[in-house]
Amino acid sequence: MPLTVNILTMAGQIFTGSADEVTATAQEDGQFGILPGHAPLISLLDIGSLHIKRQSHEDLIFIGGGFLEVFNDTITVLANEAEHAENIDEAKAEEARRRAQIDKENATEDIDIAIFQAEIERSAGRLRVAEMYRVRSRRRVSSDD
Repeated sequence: MPLTVNILTMAGQIFTGSADEVTATAQEDGQFGILPGHAPLISLLDIGSLHIKRQSHEDLIFIGGGFLEVFNDTITVLANEAEHAENIDEAKAEEARRRAQIDKENATEDIDIAIFQAEIERSAGRLRVAEMYRVRSRRRVSSDD
């Protein structure tokens, strides 16, 4: 029996579907995998990628932090931000990272520095996920030749 996966943000539902395996990154424990029959779990997610594997297909999604719950073969992700890897605008993410870096360097208040650092980390996470997607797509095209 496959897993059911639902990814939600404040903007709405980003993904819903079935999966044979899901891999995510927890804030404290790093990367972990979930297969059908997994024990109930709640985890705080780090900024990074979520891999949804089913048969020969894999969806790659950027997660900007949040929570993941596993219960009765259903995975629910409540993400601060989420975006399909193929939709990430790398130029926009790089520009956001660059602006946040400049703003952080000019900030004088600790709270502002923390806010700009968080934006740097989110932008860098988007760029890493986009790069993973690009590399994986190149490999797939090469193997088709």
